[in-house]
Amino acid sequence: MSQSGWRSLTIALGATLAVLLGITAAVVLLSGTRTPGPSSGASASGSPSASPGSSGLGGSGSPSPGSSASPKVSPSPSPSPSPTPALAPAASIVLRHVRLDSGIDPMGTPRTLTFLSDGAATVTARISNSSPLASTHLCVAVTGRAPVCHDGAAGSVTRRVSSGHVSWTVTLTGIGISTPTVDLTLTFRADHPSVKLTGFRFDGTSQSGNNGFIARMRPRVGGNLSVSASWGAKPFDYSLKLADLTKGSPAGNHPGTGVGVQALLPVTATDLWQVTLANSEDPGLGRISLSATLSWP
Repeated sequence: MSQSGWRSLTIALGATLAVLLGITAAVVLLSGTRTPGPSSGASASGSPSASPGSSGLGGSGSPSPGSSASPKVSPSPSPSPSPTPALAPAASIVLRHVRLDSGIDPMGTPRTLTFLSDGAATVTARISNSSPLASTHLCVAVTGRAPVCHDGAAGSVTRRVSSGHVSWTVTLTGIGISTPTVDLTLTFRADHPSVKLTGFRFDGTSQSGNNGFIARMRPRVGGNLSVSASWGAKPFDYSLKLADLTKGSPAGNHPGTGVGVQALLPVTATDLWQVTLANSEDPGLGRISLSATLSWP
């Protein structure tokens, strides 16, 4: 081949090589600018992917690793209502033929009863069988607080407390010149009923209504009726009687002499019992103060 032929072949081969290099570069550039396809893992937001079988509403499937889902919280159980506390048993005492001092008597003293109630309790004091044309001032108070009062020949006062071991005071006096003789019925709730009497009198046999007391109560269980009484420094003969009014048996008498008496008298449940304490003498000494405490089962 001549020198000019070799030069032509060389130029042709160089051109062909240049074309091939250009095509290769173009292919490389085009493949480097392709957009990547979607990922097969968790989304970019971090949302959990449920495993197969998961419902997404508390089903059996477990969330995939990296899940931010909160664990299921069970509702708190509602608090059970508090049980209603049991009421203390009801108790009642009747004081019969109690004569009162007049409201204008400068030496007069109220006939006073003090006692305790237990828990939620309703206390009622009621006067009845008043002597004619007489009027009574009846008051009931939580001890140490303002009383609620009623004036009249008959009637009642009712007070209530919601709980506690509460001390009560009941007082009776005549209104104006009245010196009424009344029956007093007291009802309350107590685990161990007991009533203290103060301002009563022990004046002797000639002073009806001002000579000791007549009390009636109905024990809830069998046991002993306790009587504790005192009347000053001078000893007197006294009569202490107990009768079962339900069975109508004769009253048993427990006489004695002294400045007071302490006695335990056996009683049975549910029967109505009457206990009477009186000065068996007629000393003619005027007003003799009596205080007493009665407790029953």
